[in-house]
Amino acid sequence: MAWIEQRRRRHYVIARVDGVKCLGPSYAERADAELFVRLVDLVGWDAAQDFVEQEQPPSTGAQRSLRERAVAAGAIDDPMALPITDPALPAPPGREPSGVSVGELVRRHIEARPARAGTLRQYRSNVRDHVDPYFGDLDAAYVIRQGHPLAEGTSAKDVVSWRAWLSQQPVLTAAGRPTGRTLSDKTIKNVMSLVASAYETARADDFCPLVSVNPVTGMAPTRTAPDEVEREFLSPRQFRDLYSHAVQHYQAFLLFLALTGLRWGEAAGLRVRDVTLSPEEGRPYLEVRTALKRVKGGTVLGLLKSRAARRRLTIPYALVPVIEQAIEGKDLDKQVFTSPQGRRLHHGNVTRNLTRAISRARAAGSDLPDFTLHGLRHSCAAWLLSAGRTPYQVSRQLGHETEATTQKYYGHLVRSEFDANADALQESLQQAGWDLSTHVPVDVEATPADADLAELDLREIIGDEEEGLADAA
Repeated sequence: MAWIEQRRRRHYVIARVDGVKCLGPSYAERADAELFVRLVDLVGWDAAQDFVEQEQPPSTGAQRSLRERAVAAGAIDDPMALPITDPALPAPPGREPSGVSVGELVRRHIEARPARAGTLRQYRSNVRDHVDPYFGDLDAAYVIRQGHPLAEGTSAKDVVSWRAWLSQQPVLTAAGRPTGRTLSDKTIKNVMSLVASAYETARADDFCPLVSVNPVTGMAPTRTAPDEVEREFLSPRQFRDLYSHAVQHYQAFLLFLALTGLRWGEAAGLRVRDVTLSPEEGRPYLEVRTALKRVKGGTVLGLLKSRAARRRLTIPYALVPVIEQAIEGKDLDKQVFTSPQGRRLHHGNVTRNLTRAISRARAAGSDLPDFTLHGLRHSCAAWLLSAGRTPYQVSRQLGHETEATTQKYYGHLVRSEFDANADALQESLQQAGWDLSTHVPVDVEATPADADLAELDLREIIGDEEEGLADAA
C-alpha cells in the first residue's frame, strides 16, 4: 500500500514493499502524487516506478507528464484520466459518443479561456480532484442529468449521483490531512458550474458540436441564504477581554481588524504605501486596493478587482499610533502588519494565536464565544449598526458591492430601528424633503507601483463572506 507525505513543498509517495519502507518519486502537486498512488494500486510498485524512470525522447524539449508516461507504458489508455468505465457496458440509448472524456472536455474549455494563470491552475486542480476521480474515461456524451430506467445497465453516469459524491469528499490541508469537513456547497457549485460551462461550449460549437445536451446546467446546489445564519460577533467588552489576553505582537492587528472591518486578505496585504497618516487636508486614511491570497506553496499579493472593494477609509484616531509603530522603518512596498520575524502574516499562525487568546480569556472568567478572525469583521459591522449608521454607510466601510449584501448578512441587527424608520417617513411628509446622500464614493485607482500585480476576484480573497476561512496549514 502506498501513501503520501509532504516534506517542505514536495509530496513524496512512500510504500511498504516486502516489509521494507520505500521512498518513491516526489511531486509539486498533490494531485500528481495521488495519481501515482492509484497507478501503484493498478499495476504495482515496480511497474509504477518504471513509468517515472523512463528515458525522455531526445527530440522533446519538455518532460513528459506522469500520465503520458503511463500511456506510453500501456498502463492506461487515456492520458487525461485513469480508466474507470467498464468497457463491457453498452452506451446509453440515443447517445452518440463524443470521442472525448468528461475531463478532456473540461480541459479543452479551460485552455481556451482567457484567464489568469492562478485561475487556470485552480480550474485544472478542480478537474483532477473532483472530475477525473468520478468520471474517469467516461465519454462526455454519456453523462445524464439523473438516473433513468432506460440508462440502467449502461455506461451512463448521472449528475445527481456525482453531486452527492462531491458533498461527501473531505477537505484536506496543504499537507493532505483531512480537516474533518467536507466540500462546501460553494465549492461544489464552482466545480459544477465549470463543467456546465464546458458542456455549453461543446454543445454550441459552430463547426462540430461534441455533445447535443448539457446535463449539468441547473444542477449545482443552490446557496443557503446567509441572512438566515446568525453572524458571529463580539461586544466591545468581549473584544477588550480578547485584546488584553492576546500576544502583544498580534494585538495591533486584531485592533486594526475590529476598527476597520477589513477582510483578512485585505488587512494582511495592506502596504505601507497605501497608508496616509499626514494628509494635506482631512483626516488620516488608508486605501484598500490589494489583498493577500493563499495559493499552493505560499501567498500572492494581488490587486482587488471589485470597484466596491477598492475603497478609501478614514483611519480612527486610536489606530494612528498603532500604525505608526507598525510601519516604522519599513519600505513602501512592505506589508504594514507582519509576523514576528518580519515576513508576511500566515493565516494559520494568527488563527492559532487567536484561539490561545480566547482560551486564556475564558480561563480568566471572560464569556468569549467561539469565533474566528472573520468574526472581527462582523463585530465591526455590528458596532456601526448599533451606533446608528445605515446599512448603506456600513456597506461602504466593508466594501460590499451593494447595500443589499449588508442587509442580507446584518439585517437582523437593524430590525429594532424599523419603528424609528416609520416615524421618520411620516415626518418626511410634513417637510419639503430630505437629502439621502450620506456618502460620496471614492474610486481608488491603481498606481504605477501596482503595475505588476494581478487582479484578484473578490470571491477568491481569504475572509470574504463568500469564502469559508482557509484551512490552517
